Amino acid sequence: MKTKMKKLLFATVLSFLGLMGNAQEKITPEQARSIAATTMANFTESVSFAYIKGVTLDGFRKKLCGPATPNTVGEGMINTAYSYLVKGIRKDQIIKTNDGKAVASAMAFFVEQHKKGISSDGSEIFGAKDILEKATAREAGGCRWYQFWCHVQVFANWVIDNWETIQQIIIFIMNL
Repeated sequence: MKTKMKKLLFATVLSFLGLMGNAQEKITPEQARSIAATTMANFTESVSFAYIKGVTLDGFRKKLCGPATPNTVGEGMINTAYSYLVKGIRKDQIIKTNDGKAVASAMAFFVEQHKKGISSDGSEIFGAKDILEKATAREAGGCRWYQFWCHVQVFANWVIDNWETIQQIIIFIMNL
């Protein structure tokens, strides 16, 4: 299983690096959607430990966040992942079909934080980091499930340094 995941990640990174050469200046709407969809697929996989068949959305959120309260953006990420898990949708299907809006909303939130000089690992959208650390200790690919930027970096380390590209992703996805 780990070998299969490594191969999938390696293939994804290689295909992404091919896009990256062109993405420095401009990316296409489909590239933006694909980047956001892949991040959503990775996030969904990382929170799957909290899903048990029959669990309600509230039960799922409680297992993930404990007493922490996600903001609207975090709630959108959790709701989207939950809907995929309930339907049994596989990671490759998420990448093909996800519209990217939940991830673009999270990116927009963190762009605004960055403009204010606030550095983040992404946990703010899911509640207080210290509460989240106590609620769950699950890691996926070296990331705790609530570390949004860590998940983005697993797919593409360049995202944090390329705010112009992130803004293009947000514009493309939000205008779909």
